[in-house]
Amino acid sequence: MRMRTTCVAGAVLALTLAGRAHAAGVTGVMLGSSWRSWTATDQSSPFSSLSQGSGQLAIGVGLTPNADLVIATAGAATKLESASGDRSLDGVGAVSGAVLLRLASERLLLKLTTTLPTGTRELDVDQLAVLESIGQPLLGFAVRHLGTGLEAGGSAAWRVHDGPGHRVSVGAGGVVRGAYTLANGMDDLHPAPEWAVTTGFERRGADSAPAPLRVDLTWRGFGTDRFGDEDVFREGGQLEAQLAVQGDAAPLHGIAVARAVVKARNELLAPAGSAVASIRVRSGNVSAIRLQGDRDAGADVRFGLVAEGVVVTSSEAEGRNGYVLGAGPHVRFGVGSGASVDVGARYEAGRVDGIDGAPRHGIHGVAVDLRLQWAPSAP
Repeated sequence: MRMRTTCVAGAVLALTLAGRAHAAGVTGVMLGSSWRSWTATDQSSPFSSLSQGSGQLAIGVGLTPNADLVIATAGAATKLESASGDRSLDGVGAVSGAVLLRLASERLLLKLTTTLPTGTRELDVDQLAVLESIGQPLLGFAVRHLGTGLEAGGSAAWRVHDGPGHRVSVGAGGVVRGAYTLANGMDDLHPAPEWAVTTGFERRGADSAPAPLRVDLTWRGFGTDRFGDEDVFREGGQLEAQLAVQGDAAPLHGIAVARAVVKARNELLAPAGSAVASIRVRSGNVSAIRLQGDRDAGADVRFGLVAEGVVVTSSEAEGRNGYVLGAGPHVRFGVGSGASVDVGARYEAGRVDGIDGAPRHGIHGVAVDLRLQWAPSAP
């Protein structure tokens, strides 16, 4: 699944806004930064060390009491060190926007999205090598893609049941992508369109409390990527499942999220398709879990621990299968009305398949994340 950080940041804020009526004006801001560094223990790895510092920004604006606009972007500086030399990729990501419309007594949510033809593009050979490395799902980099062409899409979600104890929703959507120059000296890349259908079950919490249980199932399909006029790559469809369980019994708070992606086989239609396949954010089957437990330490402070695990199997690209486990502390501070700061750090370690037939080797690293979020109470 090809998902940019800008889309992720926008989606996080969009979920905060969905179902809430706001007056015109800024309704939310998310400002994040992260630093992540990996070290490999074997020379067969594409890198000996790989690090990235990144920043993300998403802003929500109320257009009417039932409509919001979300604008998001990101940027990163990445450095790859290997036996063949050092390489870097620095730049800004594309700017994305989404309009959310709540209709039919807020049972229908329409989302219209667009991404401008912006960001860092026309990469050289060394920059493409860095882009391929940071796209590996096991490594968990915040920014895995930068520039893009013009994109447009939309989705609709309908609550087919909205009872006192639970909700059931269904949805569908898609996106089409315009051409852009990915690499110097190559024909324009025409990224494939993408579509999805989804259903979700949510057990409702009391009043404004988070939902204690949510289950989502999504089928995602893709068209064909082209370089110039030549079909080069067709990504296999995928089934995604996610389960989130959340509990709040002050002073303790916890959440567990499990996610699985089962992917059909990709088709390489021409030799140039390998360049497309190598920068996919996900390939193969992915299983992931995140556990977080916090404890109140005063009216405006929480502290706790976060543990994560990711396993990738059946990838058709060399050096992507393996696993990573990580854990570390997490702190949240309230810094004013509707504003909070989250700070977290993790140590992570795992093993990844080697390339060119080399055996599996170890990787280890550290990650530090900072996020400032502000969302005023609805009037």
